Amino acid sequence: MLTAISDITQKKFKSVMGRFATGVTVIATGWGERLYAMTANAVTSVSLDPLRMLVCITNESHCLAAIRREGTFSVNILREDQVALSVYFSGYWKGAGAPAFRFAPWEGGARLHGAVASIGCDVTEIHASGDHKIVIGDVRGIYVGAGGSPLIYAQSRYHYLGPEIS
Repeated sequence: MLTAISDITQKKFKSVMGRFATGVTVIATGWGERLYAMTANAVTSVSLDPLRMLVCITNESHCLAAIRREGTFSVNILREDQVALSVYFSGYWKGAGAPAFRFAPWEGGARLHGAVASIGCDVTEIHASGDHKIVIGDVRGIYVGAGGSPLIYAQSRYHYLGPEIS
């Protein structure tokens, strides 16, 4: 069934975009008492020359305000066994107490221990786009973790990579 342009709603749009599988990250900025972190899947590389990343963050996010203040952010790619961290940093955690996690100070900002990889960025641009801001940063640090497969998110559920298809 084709959907006419007049039939487009936020609910339908979210449903369609949910069919696009993404990795799951924790964006972090600051340190110590001023550490802010949030789950994000609207993350992508922008350029290889210069090395550049972007993340889309809702306008009301406390993390966005902290990124503006700090001028840096890190993108921490979650491992497939870190679902609890994704839920916790998304603000939907219903468990008793926080799941175990630890950030380390790093040249690229706060690096999440146990992540598959981390990318640290200096903010270069922030653009308004609807109810979000597009935050672009120049890469200043790359960390590759000890291994493991990345956590995947699609159709409002977490997934794991299966065997290779080649």
